[in-house]
Amino acid sequence: MKNAYKLLYCILLLLIFVAINYFIQSYFKPTFIIIVLYVITLPLFNLIIKKVNNFKIASILSLIIINAMIIIISFYMGNYLFELIVDKVITQKTYFDIIIKNILSKFNMSFEDLWNNLSKISNPLFIKSAAYTGEIVIVYFIGNVTVYFLLSDKNIVIELIKIFFPERYLLNIKKSMLNIKHLLTMEIIMVLASTLEILIGFLVLGIKDAFILSFICGLLDILPYVGTVIVFIPLIIYNIVIKQYFTAFGLIFLYILIGIVRQILEAKYIGNKFSIHPLLIILSLYIGIEMFGIFGLFIGPLYVIMAKEIILN
Repeated sequence: MKNAYKLLYCILLLLIFVAINYFIQSYFKPTFIIIVLYVITLPLFNLIIKKVNNFKIASILSLIIINAMIIIISFYMGNYLFELIVDKVITQKTYFDIIIKNILSKFNMSFEDLWNNLSKISNPLFIKSAAYTGEIVIVYFIGNVTVYFLLSDKNIVIELIKIFFPERYLLNIKKSMLNIKHLLTMEIIMVLASTLEILIGFLVLGIKDAFILSFICGLLDILPYVGTVIVFIPLIIYNIVIKQYFTAFGLIFLYILIGIVRQILEAKYIGNKFSIHPLLIILSLYIGIEMFGIFGLFIGPLYVIMAKEIILN
């Protein structure tokens, strides 16, 4: 009977995670931005609060500094990518024209047909992109406002939570938050490790602007599946076009190696930290991403950790 109750609690916990994820993705999209902003702003907030001793001023200063850094990094990255496209793609236009012409000839199409088809596709995509951009701006603004109140009224929020939840549940919530903190720490370590691996690989392969590209890859590595592919695929195609086959093969090998190393380190770190078998962690990451998207990076392992606590305790 006791084991049956434990199984029931595990199923109930999974349903709670599914319900929370559905609610967040359907009705409260700023959640991911709030989590990321809060995590990166909190250390700076803790540093400033020691100097100014005013929660509201410390919150405003922290958010201004973090947002300024995000804007500056985004501007320089965007500028660099634009220059890279101009330098690599436009200067190699002849090669790309030959490749496109060969592909089109196999489908009995001309450049004019391709252009007409792209125009039909691009118009609705442009409208959707404009709407999506506006939505991102609103979501980001709401995220900043929410983080401001979470920081400035930190003590009030904690007291409010204590009113609605008994002490026993608060201890469990605190433990879960600590687990999430460990998972976030692990993710930062993985990103730094991947960035270093990519940098070394790019330097060995002689990739131009290796430092900037590896930094971009490190940031994108947070995204499951589509992360570093955004940088690697264009680089591989470009090197094939200019007949640098050794470099292209090296990039493919580097991409596969990074994925394998990340999975091993991720499973090993969480497994050692929470005494869970690495295979179970890998499965939880994969299933979590499939079920919950990017949130699955944290929800999958967190569910396994909490389910383990239910079963053992």
